[in-house]
Amino acid sequence: MQDVQADRAGGIASVATVIGARRTVVVALIAYLVGAVLLLATDWPGPLAAILVLPYAANVVPFLRITDADAERANAGWRRFLWLNYVVGFPVTLLLIWYAVLR
Repeated sequence: MQDVQADRAGGIASVATVIGARRTVVVALIAYLVGAVLLLATDWPGPLAAILVLPYAANVVPFLRITDADAERANAGWRRFLWLNYVVGFPVTLLLIWYAVLR
């Protein structure tokens, strides 16, 4: 999303170039929240995993008012996203291992 203007100029089709930066952020937030709600409806430890979705949802909230013109500022969210994958990925991996062992 951070490259929406450059991608459009280069003829690259992506979700952000088609629907715009702001709508892309809204779609991402909705997808994270729907994913969390769906995890709540699963067997244990799915509801615990639902909590791990929340940092990702929180990461996109600051960009809800972003425009195509200032989409480059979403780079900060992308950099946080990379760190979130490390921080959240570890407990997700442990949950998956735990689930596989208990099953």
